[in-house]
Amino acid sequence: MRKIVVTVIGTALTAMAFGMFILPAGIACGGMTGLALVIAHLTSLPLHSVVLAVNVAFFLIGRIVLGRSFAMHTLLSVICFTPFLTLFSCLPIVLPDWMSALYGGILLGIGSAMILSAGASSGGFDVLGTIVWRMSGHSPTMIMYGLDAVIMCANAENLNKLLPGILVSITAWAVSTIILHVFSENRAYAGHALLNSRGI
Repeated sequence: MRKIVVTVIGTALTAMAFGMFILPAGIACGGMTGLALVIAHLTSLPLHSVVLAVNVAFFLIGRIVLGRSFAMHTLLSVICFTPFLTLFSCLPIVLPDWMSALYGGILLGIGSAMILSAGASSGGFDVLGTIVWRMSGHSPTMIMYGLDAVIMCANAENLNKLLPGILVSITAWAVSTIILHVFSENRAYAGHALLNSRGI
């Protein structure tokens, strides 16, 4: 029960980061949220629907490769993210881009650390990262950040929107890594925190 509560709260914080700070500021997003933004722009489909569809696809991959327990906790995060994002998108906070990036990165880092500590992931690229991590023992940060860079560039209207996106990733990575180092009983999660620093 504790893991379920932690996963839900962590997911709410990640959705808050995007809905209240990152998306209202038009900051370039990486990860699956960034990919969903690209698809939404190209297809005119609602962002929330695209986020759900993309994450469900990656959930199915995770279920096949990583097993039932991981998949169930990840599914909980994926399902909760969409309504939370819808809710917090109605409560945008307009700040300078760098402040939105900083606050969004802090919330994203805390939420990511909570989800990881519960033995789950937030879906999307994190599922792929977890697969690589579990199968090889190596953190695929270059691959993940490479994908993020491509998606951020696709979403960035200009350099002024790309740089805050980079700040979001750096802040989220730093916060989640510190939290997992200090509070997690399993220090192996600390290295894995790299995987959740780019968005859901």
